[in-house]
Amino acid sequence: MTFIGRYEQPWRGLDPDTAKAVLAQVNRHVAPRPLRHDRTAISWAPLSFYDDVLLYALRDDSTFPAITKYALRRRREIFVLDGTPAPIMAANAAAPIQLNAETVVDYVRFFTAHVWHHGLPHTLIERFDDLPTSALMTDEQQMVVKQVLRPVRVTMSEMVSGGFELRACFIADRQLVDRHLLIHTDGRVHCAPDKVLVDNLPPLMERPMY
Repeated sequence: MTFIGRYEQPWRGLDPDTAKAVLAQVNRHVAPRPLRHDRTAISWAPLSFYDDVLLYALRDDSTFPAITKYALRRRREIFVLDGTPAPIMAANAAAPIQLNAETVVDYVRFFTAHVWHHGLPHTLIERFDDLPTSALMTDEQQMVVKQVLRPVRVTMSEMVSGGFELRACFIADRQLVDRHLLIHTDGRVHCAPDKVLVDNLPPLMERPMY
């Protein structure tokens, strides 16, 4: 199996005092096993759809494989991501979220990277080179995947005022699927039934995190 990561971002380091404060906040939400202070590396990244909310990655390498927790932080508020929409929606309301034609694709990448679909991890794919298991595919699978992959398409929604509709390809379980998403102004994401494009792809394994 191939491990896939979480929402590639320009991660940046933290000064020791801020790192200590962030770790203390996150550890209040991850009982019974808090992250170890001496074995946890913390980095952060900005998000285009928030003004003052940052995304933090906390990697505890005291276990094998290492555990990475993710959290959104707004001043003294912390929202630890858990694979469900709840903490993201809470951050959206607190921030508040700002979605437009330029930021909605970033938001969907972030949301789908951290919210599992029907209990399974999934990842948005636009280019063949983005597939972590491309080298494990048969020649026929590679040819078909290259033919059906397409860039993300975004349009204003006719069903939801101020909302957006997005069509994109996702790897979900062992399938490449065409997915139609409806994104509301508050960040809620609704999904139509998937259209399977390619089946029986090499399996992916998500990094343990929740």
